[in-house]
Order: sequence, then C-alpha cells, then structure tokens
Amino acid sequence: MTGSVLDILIYVFDQYMLAEAPEVPEREALAADLERAGFGRHNVERALDWLADLAGERSRPDMSSRALRVFSEEELEALVLGSRWVARAAEPRLAGAGADALAKIAAVLPADMREMIDSAALFVGPKRRDEDKADVSAIRRAIRLERILELHYGDEQGRISRRRVWPFALGYFEHVRVLIAWCELRQDFRHFRTDRIIDMALHEGRYPRRRTVLLKEWRETQDVPMEN
Repeated sequence: MTGSVLDILIYVFDQYMLAEAPEVPEREALAADLERAGFGRHNVERALDWLADLAGERSRPDMSSRALRVFSEEELEALVLGSRWVARAAEPRLAGAGADALAKIAAVLPADMREMIDSAALFVGPKRRDEDKADVSAIRRAIRLERILELHYGDEQGRISRRRVWPFALGYFEHVRVLIAWCELRQDFRHFRTDRIIDMALHEGRYPRRRTVLLKEWRETQDVPMEN
C-alpha cells in the first residue's frame, strides 16, 4: 500500500511535470505531498534521491552509474509496457509525453539497461475506438491546478445536466476514460465518462480542498487500495 519507486516517479511526472510551466515543489514540500498521497517515506526518499542524481547527471558525466540502477529488470519492462500502453490509450499529448519521458530515462541509464529497454518484447493491443468529446489534456490541467470544472454532461439514458465539480483524478480503462471528482450538486464523489462530457469550462478559482486529500478520501470511501 506504499507504492514502489516507479509508482512515485510516474506520479511526480504526471502531477508536476506535464504543465506548460512545471512548478515542482522543493524536496521537503514534495516529500510531504507524496506522503499525503499515500506513498511510504522510505520509497519517497529513494525516488527523490534518484531524481536528485538524475538532475546532477548533466553536469557530472563521469558520475558512477550506481545511483541510476534503481530500476530492476521488471521495473524497466514495466516502464516500456506502460509507455506503450499510454501511446495506445491516452490522448495524443499525453501519449507523446510518455514516449519522451521513457527516452529521457533511457538517455541517462547505463548501456546494458538501455539495451533492455530497446529489446523489451512486451506489446499492447490496438487503440481504443471511442473518441472523447472533451479535451482530456484540459481535464488533466484542471486536476493539476485544482480548478473547478463546469460540465455539460449526458448520462447513459441521454439525460443532460450541468455539474460543477472538483476534479482530482482521471481513470484510464480499456475502452473509456473516467473523470473522478467531488460534485457540488450531489455533495459526494462522482464519476464522469469523458466521452459523455458534451462541453466544459475551467474556472479560474481553485476548489477549497487539496487534491491529495480528496484522492485519499475517495480511496477510503470506495475501498480502492493504493496501487503497488
């Protein structure tokens, strides 16, 4: 329930690095954010150590590769498979970001580990067919900025409603993507399929609670375990 180093690195990339102007907190604040999100202190420190070494690699090309061997063979295969799944299942901007992230990681790995990435024999099936009406990259931006979204939404029976929601997570499933949010109308957590969002508007104001707190409460109410 603490999440692996790989989980933490992917979380940091998704939550902090995909913005047009990324704002990553200082180490102490970032560690606190990650622990509030449910990650264990030990793996948080390992992940932040790895990121610190990675940042220093550009200026110290002769640095020992020991610190960069934080990934096991299985974790590297997971990175490759995850990147290929994102390329198939995500919207184009996120798909491209996933490929770029894998390339940046590969660029600083020792040669034998780069070879493992290049030769990974793990593949993903064909792309999903359903198209989203909503701009999923804008939804992810609203999640990162903790901004209120106003949705024009059609349910399974074709009934249309307007909802003001506090978006805090986005689920990628085999055939659909689901926005997870606090609904002001229902005063409860609700799930919205992105292919049923007719249109939406991003409000300038932030919603009054932190995204990590909402995510933790949603996990508890839905009995959703922390992914390992």
